[in-house]
Amino acid sequence: MSKQLIADIIFYNGSIISVDRENNIFSALAVCDNMIIYIGNNIEVKRYKGINTKLIDLRGRSLVPGFIDSHLHMAVMGANALAIDCRSPNVNSIEDIKRLVKERAEVTPKGQWIRGWGYDHTKLVERRHPTKWDLDEVAPNHPVMLTRVCAHISTHNTKSLELAGITDDRTTDISEGIYIKENGHITGVVMENAHMHAMKVAALRYEEISEALVIAGNLLIKEGITSVHDSGGYGFVQMRAFQDTIQSNN
Repeated sequence: MSKQLIADIIFYNGSIISVDRENNIFSALAVCDNMIIYIGNNIEVKRYKGINTKLIDLRGRSLVPGFIDSHLHMAVMGANALAIDCRSPNVNSIEDIKRLVKERAEVTPKGQWIRGWGYDHTKLVERRHPTKWDLDEVAPNHPVMLTRVCAHISTHNTKSLELAGITDDRTTDISEGIYIKENGHITGVVMENAHMHAMKVAALRYEEISEALVIAGNLLIKEGITSVHDSGGYGFVQMRAFQDTIQSNN
């Protein structure tokens, strides 16, 4: 006679669709070692209960399988969580952006990157992109890169432009990207291939990518997403970080 399995988790008092030929709906489900060992009713599931079994009352809610995201940039998602959130409606002006960058500069060692994302110049009261002059004013000792919500445009301060080798003699070339100028001077706003070049210069370190992956994983789990098809973002170093993070059970 086989030994009775004891569940690690029991879900009960819910709506559990079996997805079988009859599309039966049950009220309880038991899990052991990440395997479903019982699906049925609230009464019979009790025989799988042990001293350490975690009980989850669904309170009439539906229990569904984990979702699979078919196209996701997981490290980018985590990196955004680490960066300054410049999205509307919490950010309404360039002055708001400058305040956030200044606050981050005050707690970031000199010379280290300050990154932000999600600003939309069409929703700012000034109706323009932040410029290198805006960013230099509040963070002259840090390279700063702020990526627009479209992820095809970014704006930079002087230190970031210097690291990327972007100077006033740059000309707009579709193959190289677009550099916005005022009175012959680079404003710090770059587009398309120029933005991609700047992104490579401002790329996250291995340690930052590892942290970003852990953060992204936790965010996804909270939303019921348990599997992803990752579309990259930081090249080979991201793949190594993926492997190392999984092996360390983070």
